[in-house]
Amino acid sequence: MALAGVFIFDLLLRARDLQMFYGDDGVLSRKLFLQQTWLPADYQVFLATGSFWGLSLFFVAGVLGGMCLFVGFKTRWASLFCWAFTVSLQLRNPMIIDGGDELLRLLFFWCPFLPLSARWSWEARKNPDWANLPENYRSVATVGVILQYALLYFFAGLLKSGDEWRKTGEALYYTLSIDQFATHLGKWMLQFPDLLRLLTPLAVGLELALGILILFPPGFLKTRLVFLGLALLFHLSIAFLMNIGIFMLIAVMGLVVFLPPAVLNRVFPTEPSSGAESFPPAYRLGRISVGFGSFMVFYILFVNIQSVWTGKKLSSWTHAVARITYEHQHWHLFAPGPFREDGWFVFEVTDQEGKVWYSLGPSDVGLKKPSHVASTFPNHRWRRWFQNLVLDPFEDTQSWRNSTAFYLAQQWLKAHPGKSIKKYRLIFMEEITPSPGSDPQVDLKVLAESVEK
Repeated sequence: MALAGVFIFDLLLRARDLQMFYGDDGVLSRKLFLQQTWLPADYQVFLATGSFWGLSLFFVAGVLGGMCLFVGFKTRWASLFCWAFTVSLQLRNPMIIDGGDELLRLLFFWCPFLPLSARWSWEARKNPDWANLPENYRSVATVGVILQYALLYFFAGLLKSGDEWRKTGEALYYTLSIDQFATHLGKWMLQFPDLLRLLTPLAVGLELALGILILFPPGFLKTRLVFLGLALLFHLSIAFLMNIGIFMLIAVMGLVVFLPPAVLNRVFPTEPSSGAESFPPAYRLGRISVGFGSFMVFYILFVNIQSVWTGKKLSSWTHAVARITYEHQHWHLFAPGPFREDGWFVFEVTDQEGKVWYSLGPSDVGLKKPSHVASTFPNHRWRRWFQNLVLDPFEDTQSWRNSTAFYLAQQWLKAHPGKSIKKYRLIFMEEITPSPGSDPQVDLKVLAESVEK
């Protein structure tokens, strides 16, 4: 139910930029997508249309599928649909996804193998005898979910091997200095470099500890409650300090599955019946499901261990599995050290009268640094798109930059009827984060520009 709610919420947020990120009139048209040989065409339902109404129809179908999972109607099929829909949506534009999107996709993978409808669902209301089933349930799928969270926390901490995390203690300072992410509170915390230096090893230690505490079974009630309390504190702290979309919401909602039965029964009491005459879907897994699930448990453990010595690169067999299951993952979250290539974006338009206009930030500051860079992005998807134009170059990054500049020019024309454009430039004002106490240096970089008319 919790994941279904997040799934629907995410779709509604994405719908705001439906045409920009998924349509033929946006920054990544289907034609441009197919020109990129590194982008896989597997699971690509969204390549069937690039029109607003066609995409809207797909999103409506996605919301309906999410609603079925939310209320517990045809739960197993609904969860499989949500997983496939999530995979296709993320593959359609991988430039705007982040670690939260990966986590949501990875958790959905295990949902068809879990008896999600056993409690508090439409199917459970139709089968009241399910209330007599044991409160504790174990299968290869529950092992997969627990291991997935343990790997997220443990390897996110283990991969933070840079000197900023392990020696100098300056990692949190550099992380909160990333203007594109930092909230107002995060920027305020930079006034206390000594405190941040103290908190840096504690942050790494907390991630490692969470990866271990989660492995304790629910019978250790106090340990489980300590884990949930620390995990909630950890995620809320990040959410208050950094603008990272709904990553923390996804992580927290996924933790619902770790609530002990004693806690859940107090919140959502159930009345046991005389006996269980049937079983929820996926309650009893067949041999094929158990075998496949066991292999995938080994796979996700292997690829995370592999990430320690090979980084993000997959070996041949793990890459083949990833192309089929889309279960590849890595948790290089500000690891081995936080990146220092910061800055802000400006879209500069010169109209036919020679007047210069600026967008992607306060129009009155021009090329100067905005007071709060993170708020210059309409939302987190925009942030991820623009960051990848600079920080994560792909096979043909320039084509992505050109399409972005052209899209922004068309949007400017719509916002200024009667005007025409003489030339435009998409600019990145690169600011390398300096060491504490040093002054930053800014370098103007033109990412894309038009031919002057």
